[in-house]
Amino acid sequence: EEFPPLTLEKILDDGKNYMLGKSDHLGIRLHRTQKKVSLYPRLCAHAGASLDDSPCRKGKVRCAWHGKGFAPYAIVDLRAGTQRFTTPYHRVLFENGVLTVKQKEAVRPVTQNPQLEAAA
Repeated sequence: EEFPPLTLEKILDDGKNYMLGKSDHLGIRLHRTQKKVSLYPRLCAHAGASLDDSPCRKGKVRCAWHGKGFAPYAIVDLRAGTQRFTTPYHRVLFENGVLTVKQKEAVRPVTQNPQLEAAA
């Protein structure tokens, strides 16, 4: 899934969220606090719950199903220059006020069951 480049200052007000992609393991939730934007998962990796409506408190998004808190994948400083990050599924670039998120090539859907090989 490709995400459009985003000019963060224009689309994201302080204290607000912006959802990229679907509410699955490939989606990213952006949350702005003053001059920083945190990138969070949109899906609980443990229980499979959507994190879209979970509050962002003390730098974490908490799963409503079982209470696990998720730290951000990365934090973008809007005042800093070029920044690069990786998440388990993405390559992220922030440059000249624009956030570009690209899915890593080797990602496959979580819905596929892994193929286990029998021990020899």
